[in-house]
Amino acid sequence: MTLTVLWLLVVGLTLIMLGVPPSTEEIARAFAFLLVTLAYAGVWLAIAILFSVIFRSAATSALCTLGLWFVVSVLWSMVVGFIVDALAPNEVARLPRHAKCRADAMAAGVVARQSQRSVL
Repeated sequence: MTLTVLWLLVVGLTLIMLGVPPSTEEIARAFAFLLVTLAYAGVWLAIAILFSVIFRSAATSALCTLGLWFVVSVLWSMVVGFIVDALAPNEVARLPRHAKCRADAMAAGVVARQSQRSVL
């Protein structure tokens, strides 16, 4: 409820400050963002309640919830990157830097054009 009121306050102040009414698409986009934000907060609230039921101490449940949030939001992209590299390695990523640039240039056709000029 508080988040919705805050959202309405921000939208209202934006209308007053800018003086430009938002289009229907902008309102729909802002409303979709509000719904996604509420769902995100709801998921973490549910996890916090679950941990408070599982653990007896409030500090333990809070630390476990914060630890899970940290792992999911910060470390997850690194972990997934390592897993993807282990399962499907990218050969271009393992080349030295100058070889990567040459591979990118070849893909763009720059090297082919340069070699044609040197022949002429």
